[in-house]
Amino acid sequence: MKINRKYTIAVFLLISLFSGIVLAGCDQEALFWVIAHELPPIGPVIEGHPSQIVKLDDRLYVSNSIAVWQWALGSEPTDSVTTTPNWSKMNRQPSGRIRDLAVAGTTLFALADNGTVHAWDGTSWSEIAGPGTVQRIFGAGDFLFAGTLNNYTYSIFSMNAGSDTLIVRESNTGFLRGAAYNGTTYVLGTQGGGVYTSPDGIAIDPVSGYGNIIMGLTEFDGEIYIVSNSQLYQWGVNPTAIGPSYRFTGAIRVWENRNGELLLLLGIQLSSGSFAYGYRELRLPTGSSNDFNMPGLDSPTSMELDSGRTSAIRNNAVNHLFVMPRFYSSGDDSHRPLIFASTQRNGLWSYRVRNGTAQWNGENNR
Repeated sequence: MKINRKYTIAVFLLISLFSGIVLAGCDQEALFWVIAHELPPIGPVIEGHPSQIVKLDDRLYVSNSIAVWQWALGSEPTDSVTTTPNWSKMNRQPSGRIRDLAVAGTTLFALADNGTVHAWDGTSWSEIAGPGTVQRIFGAGDFLFAGTLNNYTYSIFSMNAGSDTLIVRESNTGFLRGAAYNGTTYVLGTQGGGVYTSPDGIAIDPVSGYGNIIMGLTEFDGEIYIVSNSQLYQWGVNPTAIGPSYRFTGAIRVWENRNGELLLLLGIQLSSGSFAYGYRELRLPTGSSNDFNMPGLDSPTSMELDSGRTSAIRNNAVNHLFVMPRFYSSGDDSHRPLIFASTQRNGLWSYRVRNGTAQWNGENNR
């Protein structure tokens, strides 16, 4: 009897496919359920690759290379997920394409793509004297810190916000990724050079124990949290590693609800899986378990309960997070703050109520 080789291969492939579907039935069913319940995406008003979101007085600012955008908060509480933002371009723009923003003291700073830094005095922009090779800027307390790259060498510059000249403080550092101030110490994180500290924003020295590849850091109520590419730390005399190893983007922010319950939100970028992006939550203060949980699965959480698996933020890598500071406006104990996320490719997103449903989606001012 002559066997049809093509027929045999086809039957084998069909059997293999059917077996795979049977074995993965539960996972497939869950995936199909997630897709069916996802909310349709909304095009953001601030597109592309937004900068970090910063707050100065009663305004929020963000840039996306095309323009610097602002949202005037006004006198009414705007911390709630029920708030509808109103982002608009600033009437006066700094020169060049703006890649990043920072606030130090009472001044807004903008970094142009040609490596120059500009300061906003409330009326106009002016260029700050400096090296002209700035790659990143961060504000902490009254100091502006700038990371530069010149002849393959990274350096850290700084200045008091009331000054007009950036001065080199440390060379051969690594790519500057963040700065924080807890009232007594400035802590700086670099990608390639680890962590540096300063008592006054001027004298900068390296410290060990936090790894070399720092991705971001944040301060809340005097505590500073540092995230490397694979580990979370709490700043202290003795470095304290928190939780299991993860692949972090550097987006890091503290979230607080009306009850004063705290979460640390951390951007992730895993190698595979349906929930490989977005962010995870860590309950504060840190304890014995220190689990990084998916949002929406357990209380307290930054999303509505049971909404994490269908939230579209899980499909976006997040570079920066911003949680609205608490006004403790009227509402029940489940009241959640408004959150913004600067995604890597899909513009500015927010977690707030749209069409009666609290959801993560592109921020469109409606």
